[in-house]
Amino acid sequence: MKMIIRTLLALAFTLTLASGETDRNGRINLNGDWRFKRLDEASAEASFVDADDSAWETVSLPHSAYLEPLVISNQWQGVCWYRKTVDVPVAFAGKKIWLTLEGAMSQSKIWVNGKLAKERAGGYLPVVADLTDFVKPGKNEVAIRLDSRDNPLTGPKPVKILDFCMYSGLYRNVHLTVKEKVYISHPVLADKTAGGGIFITFPQVSEEQSTVSVKTHVVNENDSAQTVLLQHQVLQNGKVVAEKVSDPVEIAPGKDAELNDILQMENAPLWSPDTPNLHTLKTTLLVDGKQVDAETTRFGIRKIEFRNGHELYVNGKKMFLRGANRHQDYPFIGYALSDNAQYRDAKKMKDAGFNSVRLSHYPHSPAFMDACDELGLFTLDASMGWQYYLDDDRFREYCYRSSRELVRRDRNHPSVLAWEVSLNETRNMPDYFIEELHRIAHAEYPGPNTFSAGWIDHAWDIFLQARQHRILHGFHPNLDKPYFVSEYGDWEYYSTNAGLNQDKLDKTRRYETSSRQTRSYGEKRLLQQARNLQESHNDNLGTYAFGDGYWVFNDYNRGYAQDIEYSGVVDLFRVPKFGFYFYQSQRDVSAGVVLKIASWWTPESATDVTVFSNCDEIELYLNDKLIARQKPDSGANTENLGHPPFTFKLEKFTAGTLKAVGFIKGEIAAEDTVKTPGDPVELKLVLDECGVAPEADCNDVVFVHVQAVDENGTVVPSVNGAVDLAISGDAEVMNVGGVEIDTGIGSALVRVGKADGAVVLKAQAGDLKGEIGFTAR
Repeated sequence: MKMIIRTLLALAFTLTLASGETDRNGRINLNGDWRFKRLDEASAEASFVDADDSAWETVSLPHSAYLEPLVISNQWQGVCWYRKTVDVPVAFAGKKIWLTLEGAMSQSKIWVNGKLAKERAGGYLPVVADLTDFVKPGKNEVAIRLDSRDNPLTGPKPVKILDFCMYSGLYRNVHLTVKEKVYISHPVLADKTAGGGIFITFPQVSEEQSTVSVKTHVVNENDSAQTVLLQHQVLQNGKVVAEKVSDPVEIAPGKDAELNDILQMENAPLWSPDTPNLHTLKTTLLVDGKQVDAETTRFGIRKIEFRNGHELYVNGKKMFLRGANRHQDYPFIGYALSDNAQYRDAKKMKDAGFNSVRLSHYPHSPAFMDACDELGLFTLDASMGWQYYLDDDRFREYCYRSSRELVRRDRNHPSVLAWEVSLNETRNMPDYFIEELHRIAHAEYPGPNTFSAGWIDHAWDIFLQARQHRILHGFHPNLDKPYFVSEYGDWEYYSTNAGLNQDKLDKTRRYETSSRQTRSYGEKRLLQQARNLQESHNDNLGTYAFGDGYWVFNDYNRGYAQDIEYSGVVDLFRVPKFGFYFYQSQRDVSAGVVLKIASWWTPESATDVTVFSNCDEIELYLNDKLIARQKPDSGANTENLGHPPFTFKLEKFTAGTLKAVGFIKGEIAAEDTVKTPGDPVELKLVLDECGVAPEADCNDVVFVHVQAVDENGTVVPSVNGAVDLAISGDAEVMNVGGVEIDTGIGSALVRVGKADGAVVLKAQAGDLKGEIGFTAR
């Protein structure tokens, strides 16, 4: 989501960089108007540092180097180039200039005016280049070469067998930062343990009194000593609630200093998933009374602790984390999500009833981290790694650096519960390697609120174990260590070697009873997925785990398989399945009443009708006739389950209307209805903005769902086939291969262009028609 300050140091940001707006920290957005070229294998090593790029494609960021088909069985890997002319004003002369690529997959080289300025391996953490000695007033040519081919020195294992996609391109934001010669440093460039930039911690946290500790790293690159001081203001909802002015400090020429300040805050609202209260720290750096730098840092005050060895307490209150794993990709465009799209994903996870997310198996977007802060989603923040370890010092040093930079990037996010500085499901990691990763996490974030996490019971503070591993290898014996079920609900129901009885089933039956289900497989199999989720989540609640993470929130491509991995509770286009509503029903009623009939109510529907709800009691009606009033289902271990589903047994199918009425403490709290679908009469187009309206001039992408509906507006699941989609306005449909209705619903991925204004989509499938319009601003 853009947070734009249109006037900042007016001289510095005059019209010279007109294509780039500035954010709250004065960073100039460079996402627009890049020239792009993707190379074939024969020319992969060609140099385009000084190329004539006039015939190249013009693109805006975030950008995917290759638009993939809906099902990716041979993911593109290769070399691509991005070039941009950056007009640097004379006013920037003598200033520090940094270029940041938030996400560049995956081996990057940056040239400025023909000189190599930066080279970096790894595709998920920022590439930060100090361009001070490379740029000049006037036009500057920036050339970036990216290579997404497998690299054994960074891992993970080759894409052909990886089981998820890594995609390509400059897939996150790019921005320029301009500083005076006395400045607040960048954590990556400063490369100081637990330092660089601004680092906020909380030595004391309570509802009555909290202490905010601010460490600020200031550098003096002038030729003379400079006397500096800092002004700190803490704001909540735009109002100053605390402030502090530091004592003056003299910094010798070419030297730096760490300034430590304490702010006391009375009755400050605390951050938790239930109450994600945020504060903003505005830090102003002054030299001789004149402002030379300023940064704004958002934070949340919270205290995390484990009592009795494994019970999670947040701000003194016991909490269970009900979470899911997430892969960060969209269909067709891969990782190239707009910041708004990142927020929409987080919002949909929160709406699903989750209060945590495991960032599998790599660092996710800064925009997604911001959304987790805002919405109240704890994260297991992971470094890149999966089933791969190379016994090579260069590989180990890459892992160590990645772990350091992960903490430095995300340390001020209140949503970070723990640092998963681990190579997931990698058996051959030596003890000394594990111990060093654990040490790095604590060195970079010293204090009691720091927890490392890993999937081997050695060194790390939190033990991560998938349910299938618990079934196969036994229960974690160390009762003194916190335990999180890192994955569950998928592999143990799908694989023949996961400890359940799948090895006794033929392949057809095994697939039917697995959690890998999609709408086209039918209602019965979607209900099977939901039952698996209930059973496995319930089983986790019978352990001493303080939380669990279902595998996985959204369907995703594996890069080599002939099908999609369908275990998500939403599909690739984020359309919910029945399992979505199971998890939603697990939340407390204070977060919203949930009542959902898990049926399409067609002649093929089960006559045992399942209803997901957090209500005390439910009445079910068929054609206005009361079927029954009942409490949640009973069964094994349900004392651990927050809200078991309701099941109503009907003697036979009768077309018409199912209506559920939910009661809390005897009062009607919610209603839901499902009608037997009739003949389709039109196409209904639904804009899935999920709390954020489509936005122009930021490469925003948003789903539009095309529903075949009857005269009552009920989706007709028997409708399948291609949709002709026409779009007007500054926007385009990104689907490769067109839009297909599958079991009554098709989805288009729409990318919004630069211009404000109306966008209209018109759809037709046979005799069915529909349209929708929205305004992008």
